[in-house]
Amino acid sequence: MLHLKGKTAGLFVNARGSERSSMLFKRGRRMALIKAGDLFSRTHPDRTVEIARVLAVSTDGYGIPHIRYEIKFHRPQRSNSFFEGPRVLALGTFADTYTDRLAA
Repeated sequence: MLHLKGKTAGLFVNARGSERSSMLFKRGRRMALIKAGDLFSRTHPDRTVEIARVLAVSTDGYGIPHIRYEIKFHRPQRSNSFFEGPRVLALGTFADTYTDRLAA
């Protein structure tokens, strides 16, 4: 188990620096599983909704878990949405940034 900023991450594949099929992390009293295809969102003050779609979960050479994802921005005042990415964040930062899980 890894301990990151108050979170506990359990990894399902034990090789370092490789892509994984999923990753567990602890948020409060609940354990949450993140896997490729999962959707998370956050809403900005201008009502822009940012939807993050997980592409892969992995650890770097130091064993730090990371999430590779792409983002779709939806602005209610505009008719078009667009994708941006891929991007990478450490698991803890991703979990702090995208707090709302969406149904896939």
